[in-house]
Amino acid sequence: MRKRYKPFLFLLAIAVLTIGMATQASAQTGSITIRLEDGAKGTSKAGVSFLCDKVANLIDGEYQLAEALKESKVNLNELKYASDMEAAAKKLYTYTTKKGVPATTDKTGVATFSHLDAGMYLIYTDGKNNYEIISPTLVSVPTWDEQQKLMDYEVIVIPKHSPTPNAPQTGDHSQLLLCCGAVLITGLICIAILLNRRERRRK
Repeated sequence: MRKRYKPFLFLLAIAVLTIGMATQASAQTGSITIRLEDGAKGTSKAGVSFLCDKVANLIDGEYQLAEALKESKVNLNELKYASDMEAAAKKLYTYTTKKGVPATTDKTGVATFSHLDAGMYLIYTDGKNNYEIISPTLVSVPTWDEQQKLMDYEVIVIPKHSPTPNAPQTGDHSQLLLCCGAVLITGLICIAILLNRRERRRK
């Protein structure tokens, strides 16, 4: 009688192991690490505050937008080019609550969001920093690594940034020199006129 139960027990063990492995794979989490490039002279990569919002879940190989963001009508599954990703990120940013998970860069300009479930995330700043203007960025966890030919759960992002408008350019003294030159020339002309008048009066 015991021999009859051995195949059943063997199949049961295989089923338990399979379910365990599937559960472990589905529960795998990842991270997003932000690395800031050097900005314009006078800016700082340290102390830049970022926020991370999960905007979509990854279900059966497709992104399903969060309920609160469906009004944006963004279809993450149709994005093909970098320009499409940028446009979608900017649009979703206008619909977010601006209350994402926070992280602040260290002195090297690095910040990390950990323990992230599979899905699409929106990374953005609160706008208060001594760096530059940072564009909202969409990041997928995991992301396909073309070189390694595998899904990468440890994603590294270098956000797109641009100089702050009307920001003073440290080390550029051309405008100051022009102003000083204009003042100096005006002063010399005035002195010349005064001296000329005095000479006429003496004559």
